[in-house]
Amino acid sequence: MKRRIFITAASIITVGLPVAYYIGKQKNQTNPLITPEFLLNFCDEKILNDIGAAYKLQVPEENEKKKLVDLILTDNKGLKIDASEWHNVKEHVSKKIHEEFADNKTIILKGWIITITEARQCALFSLK
Repeated sequence: MKRRIFITAASIITVGLPVAYYIGKQKNQTNPLITPEFLLNFCDEKILNDIGAAYKLQVPEENEKKKLVDLILTDNKGLKIDASEWHNVKEHVSKKIHEEFADNKTIILKGWIITITEARQCALFSLK
């Protein structure tokens, strides 16, 4: 009897762990346009909203969803990438953020020193 319980439990765990991992991974995927991934490690949604609201007050000409998306998707050479390819968007945004830090294109909002792209992501996050 104990052997049957062990085999059943082992089977359930063997099947259940990969399924739980897959579900968790799908749930944790975020939209790279509206979620500053690095800030998400330190900030909750309220702080991201506050940063976004502060950016929209400081730069009112960018207080529009389409404008923010276009600015985030456009690289330093003026080329715009396709928003439908999430993997490319994620790479593009990450590269753009690294370049902005290297070029000292940062802004201080609510006590956080972040790049312009991260500020725009927060602004989009607050508009959702």
